[in-house]
Amino acid sequence: MSASIERIVSAIDDWEALVIQPKHQTFEDDINWPNMLDRQVRFLMDNFDRTGAPAQAGALKRLKDLESKWQQYKVQLETLFGEEVKPLNEKLSKQGAFDLERL
Repeated sequence: MSASIERIVSAIDDWEALVIQPKHQTFEDDINWPNMLDRQVRFLMDNFDRTGAPAQAGALKRLKDLESKWQQYKVQLETLFGEEVKPLNEKLSKQGAFDLERL
């Protein structure tokens, strides 16, 4: 069972690395490690907020691209929890142990 837990934790870590850049520790790390979805969205939204002008077509297209990417990532996470975490939680529950959603 610990192999299952390790596999799930690794899969969650892999998923998380698609959404955030876990290697960022300082502002200089933006140079060394690529920004992931969270920072790409933040950059775009900051530009919307700062300009005060109507959003340009290119920026709106980029927002749609990022939203589409998020939906893909969201489905991946829901699948992971539905196919991996839920069955493991059921096994743990039968053994009277904790489940992963409460950690």
